[in-house]
Amino acid sequence: MIKKIDWERFENGQKQLIVEGIASTEDRKKLVGEAIGLIFTDPKTALKNEYIGYKNYAGFGDQRFDCPYGMGPRHGSIVFSIERSSLYDENSNHEDKIYFLKCFRDAIGFIRRVNHYETTIDNIQEVYRRKIEYEKKSALLQEFLDGIVVDDEDFDIC
Repeated sequence: MIKKIDWERFENGQKQLIVEGIASTEDRKKLVGEAIGLIFTDPKTALKNEYIGYKNYAGFGDQRFDCPYGMGPRHGSIVFSIERSSLYDENSNHEDKIYFLKCFRDAIGFIRRVNHYETTIDNIQEVYRRKIEYEKKSALLQEFLDGIVVDDEDFDIC
């Protein structure tokens, strides 16, 4: 898990990819991992002809939906997608794109653990600010708990 974000790398990756919608399910989190794999395997062709995502239709829940650019589902609507932006550089180092997606994926996991709110690109900086606060509080609590010494003789066990 990424502890401290390199915002320069994050923003470089973010400007080359578009992540839209709310990442609120395990399947959507896996989609982020799949996008990482596509970019790692072949950054020149990754997401070149179609975006990847999930649609939701009439209470059927998330349905995987990969579609050519400019197109959409006949029924339902896209609720989460990952695609190239117009600034996507096929020849640049793809590590910043992967870094950006890993930060996003980590934020999804953190939010699910502490039940804050949904993960979107718009609130990822707030998510990481809360993550740091949460980890500091957890470390202080653990330090406090580690400092408690219990003497068994002080307790009568029935």
